[in-house]
Amino acid sequence: MDQSSTSRCLNCGRSLNGSERYCPACGQSTRTGRIGLRSFLSTFIDNYLALDAKWLRSTLLLLAKPGFLAAEYVKGRRVRYTHPFRMLFAVTLLFFLAAGWLRNKHKAQTAQPVQVKVNYNTGPVALNDTLPFADKVAGMALQLIGKQNITDSAAVQLAHWGLSPAGENLRAYAWASRFARIAGNPNDRQNFIQYFTSKISWALFLFLPLFGLLIYPLFLKTKRNYAEQLVLIFYVQSAFFLGMLLSMLLNAVWPLALWTWLMWLWFTYYLVRSYRTFFDLPVRAVLWRMLLIVPIYGLVAGLALGLTALAGLWSGEF
Repeated sequence: MDQSSTSRCLNCGRSLNGSERYCPACGQSTRTGRIGLRSFLSTFIDNYLALDAKWLRSTLLLLAKPGFLAAEYVKGRRVRYTHPFRMLFAVTLLFFLAAGWLRNKHKAQTAQPVQVKVNYNTGPVALNDTLPFADKVAGMALQLIGKQNITDSAAVQLAHWGLSPAGENLRAYAWASRFARIAGNPNDRQNFIQYFTSKISWALFLFLPLFGLLIYPLFLKTKRNYAEQLVLIFYVQSAFFLGMLLSMLLNAVWPLALWTWLMWLWFTYYLVRSYRTFFDLPVRAVLWRMLLIVPIYGLVAGLALGLTALAGLWSGEF
């Protein structure tokens, strides 16, 4: 971007003396000119990812002191720390990129042709055009699982089952073949798990406000409003994704179930400690609330997981 300055802010019109880097009134940069790729990417990182010294300091505090960052933020000490939404957005993006990279790496190492075969009219469900859509999918999938690949088109395979090549039957066959691939082929199953892992972070990201709304009544007596509780939820979710990211990377380098167990043990402690610090509650008060919070989060996460899985099956992206 051209580094020249103007005598008046182009955003709010305030007069400038030529020495300011940012407008005192609205905060916009006083440097004008055409936007270059470098400046565009720099602005994006600064405004949305904030992967700078402040982000690194905030991340270390986030992991080392459960609940501290959220408590500091709602007390008004905000400039020194990364905004909770930016923190979660950046961590979610890092998790998404790492999971996607590991997924593509696994697909490149294990790529094989899909192995499915039709056993015509030999399934536990007698297929016909009058069956409900879900029953057709189940019946076709059961007959496709774990068989050797064939070259017939979907229409020909449907004809062997005595089904017309109509739109609904073709859609049912597409869903059934994807289910069969996941159930019957270890490589496809692993690819689906990798796809699922790479996408679930965004699904949970979008469902956090709903989770916050559902658990808000549990903390009414603490005088923390909904927005303040969202600050804690965003920071805690950021820590969760960071723990998952570290566990996933360690498992990629040195495959051990131990990493996952350690991550969950650490996060259990982290969760209780965060809520105790933020709400200034005794351990007993936090623990009985956790008996409700964890199932509620499980329901919200289950909804996010289900929609993510259906999106993957529908798109066939895995």
